[in-house]
Amino acid sequence: MKVHKEEIVERLRELGRDEDADRALEELPDRVDLHKFEGKLHSYGLEQEPSDSALHPTVWNIPED
Repeated sequence: MKVHKEEIVERLRELGRDEDADRALEELPDRVDLHKFEGKLHSYGLEQEPSDSALHPTVWNIPED
């Protein structure tokens, strides 16, 4: 599944991860293949979680400690 880089950046900013959001802006392509860039998304502190939505089968969130 591919998403726009802006969606990832927006999610990081919502979570207060501005430094990671700035890195994502520089490092990610405009359209991000979530499977291919899974390791990079983890480096920003995001984890993949299942979702009930048919449009978004996965959601990337900050894991709770």
